[in-house]
Amino acid sequence: MTKFSGIVFGTCLLAFLPTAAVAENPTTLSWCKAATVTGTLKKGTTQHPNGSKLVFHYIALKQPITIAAGECEGANLDRTTTKEVQVKEDPKLIGKLVEKTVTVSGELTSPENAYDVLSVILYPPITIKAE
Repeated sequence: MTKFSGIVFGTCLLAFLPTAAVAENPTTLSWCKAATVTGTLKKGTTQHPNGSKLVFHYIALKQPITIAAGECEGANLDRTTTKEVQVKEDPKLIGKLVEKTVTVSGELTSPENAYDVLSVILYPPITIKAE
């Protein structure tokens, strides 16, 4: 009887785990919600609208993710599919992880200012784990 109870409890517990904890990169996510993605941390450069050089970091994913259309902080955002997610974190903290496989958790948002280069941004608070 105890063995059967343990099996039932384990099955129920798994049913309540968040999707991000079960799949490496879930294929469909939501705007303004917590997300976890795994990929290679990259460093990019572009030009800021004021003419200065802008350095940013992003995760290059093996498989694309899709963020479903939805509302985020009062804005209606379109469905977006991408293989690159910008990470908004201090470059001094994550610079040493460039070209390493990392798992990053944060809140998915769309670009909000000139420092947001890619179409999908992971905003703080962020958790980064190098593998």
